[in-house]
Formats: sequence, structure tokens, C-alpha cells
Amino acid sequence: YFAYDLPAPLTVQTDTMKPSNECHSGYTRATLVYPGGDKFARDLLPVADNLGRALATAPEALKGDAAFDGFVTGVEMTLKELLTAFERHGLAQVGAKGDKFDPAVHQAVAQIPSDQAAGDVAEVFQPGYVLAGRTLRAAMVAVSAGQPAAEPAPSDPAAT
Repeated sequence: YFAYDLPAPLTVQTDTMKPSNECHSGYTRATLVYPGGDKFARDLLPVADNLGRALATAPEALKGDAAFDGFVTGVEMTLKELLTAFERHGLAQVGAKGDKFDPAVHQAVAQIPSDQAAGDVAEVFQPGYVLAGRTLRAAMVAVSAGQPAAEPAPSDPAAT
């Protein structure tokens, strides 16, 4: 045998190996950025939306009932766990009230007068999501037109 026919010593091979967070294909495991990952994340967005809608439509008349309160708590915990899993895998929720309108992550469906500054998000109809810096779904929002115009005080005809 010649020296070039022998395998390299094990220590040389392990020295060149570095711990990494990448799969064999080079995609990062910590995010959903792998082939089909954005499709999987997009398929889960309606689940988060429906859990949020369920909480928003909980009847006030039933609040205080122990069984109902337990049910609502369970839905809240499920939604929180789902959103935590989204964040853990690089899927971030965007579109909060008061944010500056950004056409890259917001879809304006209305412009309304509000207490928010002109050009800020006044109302969020559906949250948006960003995956690894790319908009997966734009937030559906109403943009503020600024303070409503103050109506002039009616003039007193006797004062003139």
C-alpha cells in the first residue's frame, strides 16, 4: 500500500467537522425554510385565524361559567402554543395596530379617520405572517387618514 491509499486519520476528519444547524441539503432546521416549508406554514395559518376568531366571538353571557371558562382557556392556550411554534420556526406575525403602513407586509383594504397618525395602521382585520424575511401572507388592514376633521361650531346668529 501506498500512503495515499490509506484512509485519513480519524482525528483529521473530526477536526474538519463542525457542529451546525443545517440538514444535509443545506437548509436550516431552525426555520421552516426548506422545500415545501412555506406551503406547510401557509396551510396552518387558517388554523391560527380560526382559533383567534373563536376567542373573539366568545359570548359574554357565558363568561363566568366554569365549564365555558375552561374551554376558552384551552383555546387560548392552543393558540398561544401554535404562535410560539410559528415563532420558533421563523414564522413571525405582522400587522399590529399603530404600526407604520408598509406595503411589503400590509394590504390596505380601507382608509379611515382615527386617532392614529396618518399612514399608520388603524385597524387589523387579519394578521399577516413573514417567514425568514419573506411575506407569506400580508396583513389585511385599514390605514389611518388621521384625525377626523373637527366640525365647525355652529355660529350664533344673535352674536353677529
